[in-house]
Amino acid sequence: MSALFARIYVVLLLALLVLGTLAYGLLDGINRVRFHQHAEEQTAWVNELIVQGWARQPAERSADWLNLVSSLTMLTWEVTTPADSGSPHLDTGWHRQAAQLELPLADNRVLQSGELADWTQWRVGAGYLLLNELSRLPAGQRSERLAELAPEIPFPVVLVSLQEAPELGVLARRQLGQGQAWVRTRDGGLGQVTEWIYVPVGEGFILRLGPMERFSWLTPQGLLGLGGLFLVGLVFVAWIVLSPLRRRLQRITQAVDAMGRHSGDKTRVPEAPADELGRMAAHVNQMADRLAHTAQRNRELNQAVSHDLKTPLARLRFALALLPEDAQRTAAGRDIRQATDDLEHLTGELLEFHRLDNQGSSAPTWHQVDLSAVLEHAMEQVQPAQATTLPPQQASLQLPLESGALQRVVQNLLTNAAGYGRERIGVEVGHDKNQWWLSIEDDGPGIPEAERERVMEPFVRLDTARTLNHRGHGLGLAICRALVNTAGGRLKLEDSSWGGLRVTLSLPCRPPGTRP
Repeated sequence: MSALFARIYVVLLLALLVLGTLAYGLLDGINRVRFHQHAEEQTAWVNELIVQGWARQPAERSADWLNLVSSLTMLTWEVTTPADSGSPHLDTGWHRQAAQLELPLADNRVLQSGELADWTQWRVGAGYLLLNELSRLPAGQRSERLAELAPEIPFPVVLVSLQEAPELGVLARRQLGQGQAWVRTRDGGLGQVTEWIYVPVGEGFILRLGPMERFSWLTPQGLLGLGGLFLVGLVFVAWIVLSPLRRRLQRITQAVDAMGRHSGDKTRVPEAPADELGRMAAHVNQMADRLAHTAQRNRELNQAVSHDLKTPLARLRFALALLPEDAQRTAAGRDIRQATDDLEHLTGELLEFHRLDNQGSSAPTWHQVDLSAVLEHAMEQVQPAQATTLPPQQASLQLPLESGALQRVVQNLLTNAAGYGRERIGVEVGHDKNQWWLSIEDDGPGIPEAERERVMEPFVRLDTARTLNHRGHGLGLAICRALVNTAGGRLKLEDSSWGGLRVTLSLPCRPPGTRP
């Protein structure tokens, strides 16, 4: 198993153990309190009946009363002295769901019970004790006495006839008819059990106690709450464990993205710790070094070739100038001169592209630019044959591109539009407080959307998408984009409303006279 994932598994396992221990401790504390409250509710009103019954008995009958209570509750009761306090005392242990009672008596003694663990039998005995309390009164006062006791009893208690209890079956009715209590239960799932106690009163009447809930160590609400807390804790631990890995993966991703922009220059990823991601970072760094070295070799080679072409081109042009005028005007002479011009233009564009490619990113330098002069000069140089919609006069602005570079970009875009447009070219210019833009559109064949990003790469010509009748080396748009990107602007290609291509140049701008 890899060291990285082994560390993750170990941490998550420890987290599960810690969360499980905390969940158990939380559940234990909550259930200790819950069971104590449950036991107190179930015993408080019965304790009152036991103490009141003891107080009513003459001294010679006290033992008989104690035996009766013991037989009904199935507990051993005894009288002890002295009492520690003047109130009932309840000891509980929720793991066994057991309790022990101490009931203070008037003579500074206490009634002490054995361990109460059979809560169903306790409720049955409580029903008989309640019946004993009611049997002391005339029939007409029993309902009134039951109403007085009802607020102290934590579940409904009603005196009904057997006909008013259709839920009882034949066996239950037979047992009640024989003077024995009946217990009916219903299982609600997840340990949720509901009980009803039926105590025979006589003459076709019964005392119905319930519904009453047995104690459950985990209710559905508690299960949902505990599960939610456990999941939250697990997610929190996973976030703590995986966040460093996520940050390391982000650094590797950013480094790989930077390779595409800078050919591996200044692209480094921390290699520590020495795990799988560390080894991946080391491979990324090695790949960045190879890419940077290859890119540098290519730049040096292309730049050297471009510079070395200048000397033979100059000699060729000088040789052409020495030819007789008749030879220069021949078709061969014109072809040689055109080829020489093309080579010089290609060499100049190559040198300019390499200059921009080697130029590092830095804070922009702002220049005061007369936009009207730039546009007019660019339009004069292009002289399109199509009908051209000229923009209105433009004010001077501060741009992060000097006039010459901006004129070169605009002139290149206008040249492309004039070369590919059929009948008309549209030019729109505008600006707001923070941005200046120029849009040039034509009615030519356009460029497919899937090729618009590729066409701005160097040496790419989409002649099949436009025409085959235009000269060029595929560096014009690449140089334009490099100039615009260096200035913090954007060059966007989209469909023209005339069916051709619309090119939008946008640059950040400042009002004239603005200081940094």
